Amino acid sequence: MGRNQRKKAENSKNQNASSPKDHNSSPAREQNWMENEFDELTEVGFRRWVITNSSEPKEHVLTQCKEAKNLEKRLDELLTRITSLEKNIHDLMELKNTAQELCEANTGINSRNNQAEEGISEIAGQLNEIKQADKIREKIMKRNGTPRNMGLCEKTKSTFDWCIPESDGENGTK
Repeated sequence: MGRNQRKKAENSKNQNASSPKDHNSSPAREQNWMENEFDELTEVGFRRWVITNSSEPKEHVLTQCKEAKNLEKRLDELLTRITSLEKNIHDLMELKNTAQELCEANTGINSRNNQAEEGISEIAGQLNEIKQADKIREKIMKRNGTPRNMGLCEKTKSTFDWCIPESDGENGTK
């Protein structure tokens, strides 16, 4: 072979060995390049090619496996957290119901307290009426010396008119 023929053969090999990702490469051209590359490989070369090219997918698979394990751990953590949050929500709902029950009980207690205060006011008013009746009775007893019509006063403490003797004039004497 002459000098020019060798250069042409090397150029054609270089063209065949050029990257399939050239600007004008097409999928058919890439496939041709791969077929030509495999045709030129010897058994030893093929083994080297398999070892070289299989380590990258192997690393990729191992990386994906590690990522999957990490994602699985993260998923377990999230599921645990979701379970915890659901329990907290349940506890909060129970607290809300308890607070509503306490509020209703407080309203009932306040109502009974108001009723008791009204009853106490009525009793205090009645007590004041009784005290006034007692004062009037004491005045009558001092004036008259005897508890005249006292039996009637005892029976009808709220009717004070009957216990007071009639007076004539401004000085209150009969």
